[in-house]
Amino acid sequence: MSNRQKIKTKKKEQLTSVNARTFSINLDPNNYLNFDGISILGDGQVQMYKGGQRFPLVGDNTFEYGYMRKSGKKKVLTSGPVVSNTCFINPSLTIAAFDHLFAIDTNTKAIGDDKISVAAVTYCHIGDKEKDQVYLSEPTLIVWYEYRNVIGAPENLAWKELIEAIQRNSGTREGNVGLIVDSDLGNHEPFNNRQLPIYDDFFLPERFQLLYGSTDGGQESLVNRLIRFSDKRSNYLIDLLMSDDPCVDSGLVKGRPYTHFRQWNANFEDASNVLQLHFENLGRDDVRHQTIQNQ
Repeated sequence: MSNRQKIKTKKKEQLTSVNARTFSINLDPNNYLNFDGISILGDGQVQMYKGGQRFPLVGDNTFEYGYMRKSGKKKVLTSGPVVSNTCFINPSLTIAAFDHLFAIDTNTKAIGDDKISVAAVTYCHIGDKEKDQVYLSEPTLIVWYEYRNVIGAPENLAWKELIEAIQRNSGTREGNVGLIVDSDLGNHEPFNNRQLPIYDDFFLPERFQLLYGSTDGGQESLVNRLIRFSDKRSNYLIDLLMSDDPCVDSGLVKGRPYTHFRQWNANFEDASNVLQLHFENLGRDDVRHQTIQNQ
């Protein structure tokens, strides 16, 4: 077999190994009460119909996208809200409900006697929306949060502290905010309905909503690509800390649900492709700088 034939065979195997995608729309009960049925147009738009006329969906609806495992269980790749008047069978369009989009992923590893958790945050500003198109800014890694010895779920703690930071920031005080996360999917509905706190006694504030994106599949969806990028950047910093932590004793805090905290900010304006990072403790009285090669 020639090298060209081998390449073609490999590509064919890769294509056939992708599981057939499925989708579902969880409709608000008002759609059943007010309309006769649901229709899917040729361009993939989902609408309700009654008396021969089509209407946009009403109420709070959610979209799920994934595939069926060999075990018969469903694997969810993407889950998020539906914008009622522009509901399309497109997992990327769940972002249309928002003005600001943050993908936050947290990974945890042991370093000696400590458990270190690093949350990486990627941000996009959502711009104009035209039917089945959404315009957004270039995704940018904006910050890492480094914790040690977190009490409870590190992922949920990072969501809470990111939300508090967003609320303090003048540039994100207005508009709807979507947080793409890859954990606790079973609790997303009560989290988003503000029936269950996401961490300790902290509930999602108004205008905030969680979206789910899987880090291990579904890269045809923008939601999944963003959370996967944050996952890689989280692991990148953890690996650096495990190999050579520049200030292992800094960041000690008291009265918080963790023993240490440092914030690492990324500056992508450096043309030499070097991340200029700085970290600071919560008291903001001991700021140090560290340059780390971007890989």
